[in-house]
Amino acid sequence: MLHPGQRKPRRAFAIAGKTDLSYHKTSAPPSRLSRGHSPYTDSETGVHVSEYQPHLPPPSFLTLPKAAQYLGISANTLYVWRHRRQGPPSFRMGRRVMYRISALEEWVAAQESADSRSNPSRSPFSRPPQRRTARWKR
Repeated sequence: MLHPGQRKPRRAFAIAGKTDLSYHKTSAPPSRLSRGHSPYTDSETGVHVSEYQPHLPPPSFLTLPKAAQYLGISANTLYVWRHRRQGPPSFRMGRRVMYRISALEEWVAAQESADSRSNPSRSPFSRPPQRRTARWKR
């Protein structure tokens, strides 16, 4: 018998050649389940269904908020940089602004090489002092 608000148990797709996985409902009603855990458990392995993730390649791009988190800056800063055409290259996918992870890494590397503190060849102290030119001619 199902408690109010409970759903019927679902069947998962084939995992490692098994076509029929029977799932059973835990005895606690959904309100008593710990947060983030699935009430459905694989009867053979005891693994929660929510813990199973199919083997998908990692995403190659991030949304703007996730890209900002990846760079360690605020999303608003990334919006401003995009508006000013500064910052890492981005593109639109539908309504969302997306950033390729490889483009973010290349942009960070370019920022590091352009900074005189992390690139000794750009340090002003590695060059001989320049002679000043006269501002006023007499």
